[in-house]
Amino acid sequence: MATLKDISDKTGYSLATVSRVLNYDSSLAVSNETKRTILEAAEALAYSKNRNERKNYSKTKIICLLSLAEEEELDKLYYISIRVGIENKCNQLGIQALRFYNDIESMKNENFDGVIAVGKFSNQHVAELKSLTNHVVFVDFSPAEEDFDAVMVDFKKAIQKVIDYCLSTNYNNIYFLGGQETLSDKKTLIEEDVRTKEYCRYMKKLGIYDEKNISIGDFSAESGYHNTKTLLKRSEDSLPDVIIAASDPIAIGALKAINETNYTIPNDIAVVGFNDISIAAFVYPTLTTVKVYTELMGESAVDLLLEQLNGRTITKTLYIATELVIRESLK
Repeated sequence: MATLKDISDKTGYSLATVSRVLNYDSSLAVSNETKRTILEAAEALAYSKNRNERKNYSKTKIICLLSLAEEEELDKLYYISIRVGIENKCNQLGIQALRFYNDIESMKNENFDGVIAVGKFSNQHVAELKSLTNHVVFVDFSPAEEDFDAVMVDFKKAIQKVIDYCLSTNYNNIYFLGGQETLSDKKTLIEEDVRTKEYCRYMKKLGIYDEKNISIGDFSAESGYHNTKTLLKRSEDSLPDVIIAASDPIAIGALKAINETNYTIPNDIAVVGFNDISIAAFVYPTLTTVKVYTELMGESAVDLLLEQLNGRTITKTLYIATELVIRESLK
């Protein structure tokens, strides 16, 4: 695992600056470029290299299209990590990878062989991509399995795994902090995140669902912080044993809110996140989280696109498994 010093050495920024960026310190006055440099370095140093190149693709040019605006990516390390996986894989294979942020119009001026689309896209944007090229792979989004390749995370099994683990370790009152996203048009709200949906379904199946034990914001640390502050206003005997957060930033916000009280983590309230972004190992207490193999998602998307370029016509959807990483925020 990369250390703060590794990141500091790679970027040239002080240990204090690196630590504050990785802990989402809103009072830190640094440029977005500084934040991006530090976040990308953290992901790159955590990236596990696989150099089994089979072929030189130096004449291949692909586009990595993100549904986010460039400034939004800084708050969503999950997507930075996927992108780093794509770009590192392309670099290993000699593929030229161009990066575009939610800008399909500008792509039309480029000659390219295929597109890897990362994030949630509106129907209009999906149709535009389809009109530009027959070679598209979606990551973290599957608009139509019969038409497009996709790389997805098996969030349903992941949620079940976390709930089962909590119950097996006597965390019986389980609270869920969810998030909602908009599509790439920035207007259409995704109806319900799969993690939220599966939490509700599985808790009902187990007979322990309580509608008061769920709140939905967005996927930011600020949302996790404010929703947890609201939760902590409850009477002590109605507080949950554990909070499951739909993303690590939400969980980090929850940690901050609890740390500002007399409650202790994990003795009074435990916290579990999702994604295992590089920051999870640097917060206090260190965050128990569901590891999502984001770099592998990016690598797999490149592999699928190359299969298409080599003639495969039957679509594929890959579901990447997850792993529960136990750290200090859960007993």
